[in-house]
Amino acid sequence: MRENEDYELTPTENDYWNIRILTGDYIETVFNFGTITVGEESLNYSATVREHQQGDSWVADEDLEWHNTTGAILYDILERSLDKDEGTDNGATG
Repeated sequence: MRENEDYELTPTENDYWNIRILTGDYIETVFNFGTITVGEESLNYSATVREHQQGDSWVADEDLEWHNTTGAILYDILERSLDKDEGTDNGATG
């Protein structure tokens, strides 16, 4: 997943950002991440769906592909953040 290709970040009035999915099965779904915790061998997070097009019967917590999608987005966000902290942009050196 790539920012501004597969998803976009949009600020809110609160202290978090919404994420709108631009491609794939969850197109136009808007969500935000909640608590993110790092364990010895795992990364755990919560995601709150704000808007979706999946229908009334869709339950995000029960959808494995949804978890894979949000995980891929979180991975990309964290990777981009680390690149910026290291003074690079997506592995590019200056």
